Amino acid sequence: RELTGEVELCISAYVESVEWVDEVAAGGDNGDSVEDGGGDKLLCATLSDLDEAFTANVDRLHPERSFFSAAFAARLSAEADARRGAAGLPGAIAPEVPIGILRDLRKKLPGAITRHVSAISAAVRAKIERVVAELVDATSHPRFRRLLLQSASALLVERTASAQAECARLLEYEGAELHTSNHYYMDIVQQLRRDILAEKHPDAKAVWSERPFLQHLNFEALKKQSNREQELVDLQIKTFAYWKTLKKRLIDYVQMAARCNLSTELLNARLKPALLISTESAGKMRTLMAPDERLERERIDVAKRIQALEEAHQLLAAAPASLGLSLEELAQRSKTASSPTAERKPSPEAAPAPAPFSFAPGAAKSSFTFGVPAAASPVAAPFNFGAAPAPSALAA
Repeated sequence: RELTGEVELCISAYVESVEWVDEVAAGGDNGDSVEDGGGDKLLCATLSDLDEAFTANVDRLHPERSFFSAAFAARLSAEADARRGAAGLPGAIAPEVPIGILRDLRKKLPGAITRHVSAISAAVRAKIERVVAELVDATSHPRFRRLLLQSASALLVERTASAQAECARLLEYEGAELHTSNHYYMDIVQQLRRDILAEKHPDAKAVWSERPFLQHLNFEALKKQSNREQELVDLQIKTFAYWKTLKKRLIDYVQMAARCNLSTELLNARLKPALLISTESAGKMRTLMAPDERLERERIDVAKRIQALEEAHQLLAAAPASLGLSLEELAQRSKTASSPTAERKPSPEAAPAPAPFSFAPGAAKSSFTFGVPAAASPVAAPFNFGAAPAPSALAA
């Protein structure tokens, strides 16, 4: 018979469970955790770990000391020399000098962002696969399990591509124009000017212990330099401050774009409808919910064995009526017949079996007959092993 309403209700229960568990993993109100890897860990906790790792990776792309190194200063100087001659105040440097420097600094960002989005996608995929594996048995419903995983995988690929596109768009914004209205930028500039250019800084040792790469940039050294050289130091400070501002806002937006596409929106809004649509369009529910072929073969074998046992039971139940015996008497006779110590008396009607061979009485030991009684044996033995044959017999 066709399976209808009951199976549809069962499938809805599966989908509801998947949505609930992933909602908890995404940081819902329920505090229950979902086991991940070696221990119990929410998906939101895993994503927070990945966010921290992404921040550390971006920080390592260009450490603070690299902005105040001799190599970076020489690079700024070369860029300024290539654009010298523009009108302006003495020592002024063309405003487009940092543009090329910052463009080179951004070259490593796309790779770090792509790896971060891929890591978020892999964590969400692993969580979905684990939840489906816990809720849908691979042996009982292999087709249904594969359908859920395929639907979730297709949706995850789509949302991963969307997150990558949005992050690429953020990088385009950073490359289009150098812009910020955040006071964080000028706070860094003023703080570094104070730390570097103050004639007698009260906390100079504390500053240098935290940032030893600033020790060579002190007031005594800078006041001996030209206007242009001092302007280059100020440009180093501004480039460093803008990079920190760019990095801070970009990291926040990349993490938000990845979480929105791969966690919040996917798990809370898109996963359940996608699973329901794929289930409803899969065809016959009976085929979709069918067990594994090996399990089906085992089920058929067990059904055949049960049928044979039922037929044997019917024969045993009908035996007492046909033989006029009770089941206890049949059991006792069966036990007696199968006992190895039971006496076996020959039937009186049965005749004794003839001997395979017998010696004729009174005959020589060399004479015997096969299968013939002694009384009916001829006088002459048919076989005589003791005497030599007559010549006439040999001739014949």
